[in-house]
Amino acid sequence: LRMSQDKIQKARELVLNYIATHSLSDKLNRAVNEVCRSRPKDPWLFLSDIISEWTKDVPIIDRLVAKQGIDCYGNLSLQLQLYGRVANTRPPRYLGVENVFIIDPIKEENKSESKEHDDNYHILKYNINDDCKGMMRKISEFLSPALRSIRIDEQRKIDSELLKLYDDGLQNELTKFNIIPTISSLISITTSCYLRIPLYKYLIKTKNDNDYHTYDNDDDDENDNF
Repeated sequence: LRMSQDKIQKARELVLNYIATHSLSDKLNRAVNEVCRSRPKDPWLFLSDIISEWTKDVPIIDRLVAKQGIDCYGNLSLQLQLYGRVANTRPPRYLGVENVFIIDPIKEENKSESKEHDDNYHILKYNINDDCKGMMRKISEFLSPALRSIRIDEQRKIDSELLKLYDDGLQNELTKFNIIPTISSLISITTSCYLRIPLYKYLIKTKNDNDYHTYDNDDDDENDNF
């Protein structure tokens, strides 16, 4: 019985030390007090936003999901949804969304201005629908796996992977749907929101980091030549 009590006491001390080390009680009390002061409609979402500010880890990309939708003009469009995770033991969570408009201006010019071209317009809509579904498959099979496990703040690496896919034979599809700029924009906007800094400051930081790496590489080349 004495040994059992010693184990219980030791386990209790370990738990209390852990709570004290990470200031769990103080932080959770502050978070609950903030929720009570603000009284948001969704207290759990508000609480999760507060707690997310304390995490030191930046999410990694889990997947890109493309869904077919309709824009405000009634035209077919793609909706790109970004999911990420902070740790492998936690389920992925939704991070951001961006719409991709897939109207082809060349085809739009061929739209009928008279009733005799109505049949051609229906064929056009059918082709756009097929193109949209084909692009959804490419996002699922190629783009999403290529970006998986990359930190969302590694913009240089993300853009490099996207351009690599573009060079590997997806030029026509990706240019037609404007996918590469849309994905890059989606991730950069999501990252700036996650880091709670204005987008322009995040883009400047990304550019400066890129220039720094380029400068380092140039110095290495000069040293090698020397």
